[in-house]
Amino acid sequence: MPITRFWGRDAEALFDALPAGTKYYPEGGAWAVQMAERPLRDLADTVGECIVTDSNDNDDRMTVAIVVLDHPDLARPVTIREDLGIGFPLDTTEWIWTQGNSSCDCNRSRAIIRAGIDFHELGCGDTIELTKMLVYREDVPWRVKDGPARAHPNRKSSP
Repeated sequence: MPITRFWGRDAEALFDALPAGTKYYPEGGAWAVQMAERPLRDLADTVGECIVTDSNDNDDRMTVAIVVLDHPDLARPVTIREDLGIGFPLDTTEWIWTQGNSSCDCNRSRAIIRAGIDFHELGCGDTIELTKMLVYREDVPWRVKDGPARAHPNRKSSP
């Protein structure tokens, strides 16, 4: 079954409109659902403002990155876990940490702070070293929506 994601201002309304029995997994402010993209887009069009994206990888497991970061101002290296989403591409995850946004000191320092470590926010640079990285997929507890699809107060009328 394809994995499709949605989020946005009216995401709650779209979730309410999903039919009973739809398998879903909450991902922060978004949902991953086991539903084909086209039917979900059609449903979203009747609800309001939502972004719907189709996954190129229909793996129904969470992509996880475990990274170890080190900097001279840290007492010891810091291990950080980042859940990137259901079916998020493994190679893209590696790229994010080695060449993308998370390869820069500004974002790495924020990740260290979010992990609860007493550290200072850095500007752009490359002084925080990525010493280890493990990227893998793990099973998640998919849920099944119960109850019928519900109309939402801001739901648009069907065309």
